[in-house]
Amino acid sequence: MQLIESSSYSANAQQLSLPLEIGVPFPSPADFEFTLDKSSGRIGDIEIIDEKNRSFEAVEVKYGIPVTLQLVQDAYAKFQTTPVSRYYILSTASPDKGESVKIEAEIQRIKNVHGCQVIVNDINPTLKYYLRLLDDTFEFIENYVNFLEDDKALKFEHKAQWNKLISEMG
Repeated sequence: MQLIESSSYSANAQQLSLPLEIGVPFPSPADFEFTLDKSSGRIGDIEIIDEKNRSFEAVEVKYGIPVTLQLVQDAYAKFQTTPVSRYYILSTASPDKGESVKIEAEIQRIKNVHGCQVIVNDINPTLKYYLRLLDDTFEFIENYVNFLEDDKALKFEHKAQWNKLISEMG
């Protein structure tokens, strides 16, 4: 099961109370697209789209799947023909330590060839890091939870996983 991949909806930054002044280049409005990327042609589970409808950041979220060299290569295959400048691969599982040198080499190769910064990280510290940048974390969480509650395409197990992730952040 993957946390966000089976959902299909969008919201702009204002609906989620995202700050536009935190140093992250959010366009106005910034659209977040949550879709099954393989069938939709999207480059990630979450895409941040600029005012010209171009992806400039994307996030791949994996639940219980460690990041491997193959996963990084598959991600690159999705975005190599786009101008995306940052691509996050976030997982609830620890990266494959046996491939860490190869993964880092591939990330550097992608940076050199494409210019995209690929960031591999655990989802929990990443959420903690970015949530601390918000003026009102509780407002963001409340808006996001309301957003999830209204999403008819999101399955119960995905909502349960969201609740688990939030409780682990405590």
